[in-house]
Amino acid sequence: MSEPTTLEEISELKEEISELKEENSGLRKENSELRKEIERLRGLVMPPSDLSIDVVVGNPPYSSFSSEMVKIEPCTFMMGALGEDEDADDDEKPRHEVKLTRSFAVGKYQVTQALWESVMGNNPSEFKGKDRPVECVSWFDCVDFCNKLSEKEGLEKAYTTNGSEVSQNLDAKGYRLPTEAEWECAARGGEYHLYAGSDNIDEVAWTRENSNKQTHGVGQKKANGFGLYDMSGNVWEWVWDWWDDDTDDYSNASSEDPTGPSTGSYRVFRGGGWYFGASYARVSARSRYRPSHRSKLQGFRLFRTTS
Repeated sequence: MSEPTTLEEISELKEEISELKEENSGLRKENSELRKEIERLRGLVMPPSDLSIDVVVGNPPYSSFSSEMVKIEPCTFMMGALGEDEDADDDEKPRHEVKLTRSFAVGKYQVTQALWESVMGNNPSEFKGKDRPVECVSWFDCVDFCNKLSEKEGLEKAYTTNGSEVSQNLDAKGYRLPTEAEWECAARGGEYHLYAGSDNIDEVAWTRENSNKQTHGVGQKKANGFGLYDMSGNVWEWVWDWWDDDTDDYSNASSEDPTGPSTGSYRVFRGGGWYFGASYARVSARSRYRPSHRSKLQGFRLFRTTS
């Protein structure tokens, strides 16, 4: 290529050089953005180093949002409505001390549709989205899922089933629903806020006021003190316990490792959800339904005994 000899040729060459610089700058910016995206995705798969967690080690595919579990050590906490809570119902009382003697792991997020489908081969949810919580699942469906995931990963099943009769083994290391006390301990996050992680509902929960009448992808709101997301709002979460039909409150509750009544008509669920107002998303708020009931309002979260 000959050397430029005229001012016009030199000007054209400068324009070409300028265009090449702009193109190269654009490529560097794109590469930088790609590197940032890769790091972000790595962050979803790899848990933060400051959390004590168990990572699900099973056969893929698992949603990265559902593969992490936070370990909670044995503890003593106050269960039930806060003294200054004006929205508290009688079934949230009396406030009482509870001692949990087992350590357990709890899902950082509500069970997602991606995780459910990878285990069950179907997706019953009304509001579709792989990182949205699974819903339209009954209490029995959740028990079945827990046993199948445990079997998939070679863990001792926590549940023995015989038709509609279900018994649990809390010493087994397989997946299970939490007891109601374990759920509230996890939701409290070592703190005593009105909602799970804050006294400001909008910081931590999807409820009637902000949900646009639908569920949302898990983990979009602020976590609580244990690093758990959506313990208030999004979907209600089934727990193990029967509702106490005799008292409708905690009058008969045990103070150490309570598991609820031995029988009943309704199973408890906790946490509130997208369809309900803020008062239902309070940590102490409780509700119940027949264990065969399926609704777009209800999902669940994985727990496991670790000691």
